Amino acid sequence: CVFGDLMIIDRMRFTVIEVNTNRILSTDLVVKEPVFTSNLSAPAKLAFSIDQGQRYNSSYGIEWKNWGQWIIPEIETDQFGKIVLGALLVSDNKLDPESGDLQIDAIGFLGYPKGIPWLENYNPIAVDPAEVIQKILAHVQSFPNANLGIDVQPSSTGTQMLPGYGFDGSILSFDFFAIFIRAVDFIDCGDYLFSLARDLPLDLFEEVSWNPARTEVTKTIRIAYPLGGLQQDNLAFRLGENVINAERAEEMDIEPVSDVIIRSWLPGKVYSSQLSNADLTRARRVVMEEDASINSTERSEAWAQRKLTRRNIPKYFSKITIDPNHPNAPFGSWGIGDSIYVEAQDFPWTGDIAEWHRITSITIKEDEPFIELG
Repeated sequence: CVFGDLMIIDRMRFTVIEVNTNRILSTDLVVKEPVFTSNLSAPAKLAFSIDQGQRYNSSYGIEWKNWGQWIIPEIETDQFGKIVLGALLVSDNKLDPESGDLQIDAIGFLGYPKGIPWLENYNPIAVDPAEVIQKILAHVQSFPNANLGIDVQPSSTGTQMLPGYGFDGSILSFDFFAIFIRAVDFIDCGDYLFSLARDLPLDLFEEVSWNPARTEVTKTIRIAYPLGGLQQDNLAFRLGENVINAERAEEMDIEPVSDVIIRSWLPGKVYSSQLSNADLTRARRVVMEEDASINSTERSEAWAQRKLTRRNIPKYFSKITIDPNHPNAPFGSWGIGDSIYVEAQDFPWTGDIAEWHRITSITIKEDEPFIELG
């Protein structure tokens, strides 16, 4: 299989490692129909099935358990040798009652904190966002059988999160408040981690590599501030050329509204703000949000204005399927987090679409020649 100048000379290979012991259980697990997806600021995902005949071959001796094994997918290339795609924890394993095959789902290590409560009191006045992420990962790995060797880099973004101010300390921000974590609230570590990536100007990447002896896998959460990836000014993604198929984002994804109402419930006071969108060709639709930490009318108005602005975006594509061998944008010239210009002329029921998009996911199916970009 040839992807641009990068030739994949072998099938996707999988190493299985036992959690906590780092004992290698299989160096070449034989699977069927593997699908691997890398994601921006979210855990990678992997799904495949194992033929029942492999129970006594490449899968011999493995007692499959949820959260019990690491799976390391790799591809062999002529230019770069073996490329490690990720390190994923088995999140589900179930037997197909008809075929007898074992179906395996796995999730990247960014998904490990999900479902684990934050059992600490933490209320810094001013803090670097990287410190918060490091503290979350340090906490979830501080318990017995929980240290998975996940590192967070870099240790600092060079900025500070200040109550009521922008992330660089210079711009007043009406929708930011100090971090206030209480152990008694059982806040989900994964939810908090992903909310930071969503609300702050930073990206999270999963980076994986073998040590020189191939006895241990290094797992790093890489922080990019204010964002990672490149703006690909020299690549083209055109429907009818290298874009095979494009799926337009539905309006439910954009959630268009004409009014945003923000309410706050402080003891003895109620602050409210209502903003309207001047789109006279659309009937009025309202979204209401509440936040107990809003303490002024000005702050509620600023938040409502920002919420409304986020809903006024142009028509765009939620995902595209591309030919990775096309010279417009060959495989290896773009990556997760990159900004790409996607064009489509006379798209059905829409007309022309030509907008900058950001690659938030890459899906590779071993048996298919095309790649899907989210």
